[in-house]
Amino acid sequence: MNRRTCGAWLLGSALTWGLQGKSAGLPHPRDFAAVLNLNTGRLTRVWQPEQASIKASPGSTVKCAVAAAALQTGISSGERLIHCPGWWDPPPQLGLGRLPCWDPRGHGALNLRQALAHSCNVHFYQLGWELGANTLVEWLRRFGLESAQNTTPAPLLATGLAGPVDPWELLVYGGVIARRGVPLSGEVSLPAFSLPAWIWEALHAGMSLAATAGTCRGIAPEGIPVAAKSGTILNPQRRGRPILWAEDFQAWLLAFWPLPDPNWTLVLHLHQGKAYEAAIPLARQIIAAIGSG
Repeated sequence: MNRRTCGAWLLGSALTWGLQGKSAGLPHPRDFAAVLNLNTGRLTRVWQPEQASIKASPGSTVKCAVAAAALQTGISSGERLIHCPGWWDPPPQLGLGRLPCWDPRGHGALNLRQALAHSCNVHFYQLGWELGANTLVEWLRRFGLESAQNTTPAPLLATGLAGPVDPWELLVYGGVIARRGVPLSGEVSLPAFSLPAWIWEALHAGMSLAATAGTCRGIAPEGIPVAAKSGTILNPQRRGRPILWAEDFQAWLLAFWPLPDPNWTLVLHLHQGKAYEAAIPLARQIIAAIGSG
């Protein structure tokens, strides 16, 4: 699907509306956050809109689109188990060498819902390899991640090295998943995206499990069921360093709530910090402030 939003226009609107979010408490001047009303298409709140043009690799947020591709093409039934020992050995022709999971202890055998919840790299390396780069690029672009290129090896493409995205792309991406492909017109328009209902439900189930027992656990305020997907990425200038600190990473966070029929979706980008250490607590505060009504 094509992007149906103009970042520059939205930025101007946010400034006009006075949504700078002076009390948001974003920890870095280059952070950004926005909440979209999924019933009206209006931006409910934008924090630090001057940072709306930030671009960064989408990281593990792409795994939702990869999961949809795997289900629709039959690569995964949803219940297929892939074992994660903490690493994945690619086919020799890729010339990549052993690829790590983010958790060196490994996740064991996971189905697709569990792999989404725990953001298991090994599961998605395997799915990416079987789907192939051309199919992956097609699906990522269908979900609005238009910078995806098939110059990236498929296993890496499937785990987030898909080319830089901006917050508006990910806001639309999260909104489309939240509304199960039902279009919406407004300041932010969400295009129609037809997939079987069971695939949308599988994505919601994986993201819901992420919020309760996976990589996004702790994001849901009491009484507000949330679905979420995070992505932590290494700042490019830090690659190859023997010791890495929290400030060497950036984080994306997508969330929508309340379940099962969400009213709101959030995109959050942190210029410094890991998702589970920094983005999750901040997103919880934002969700609590917006509420569920």
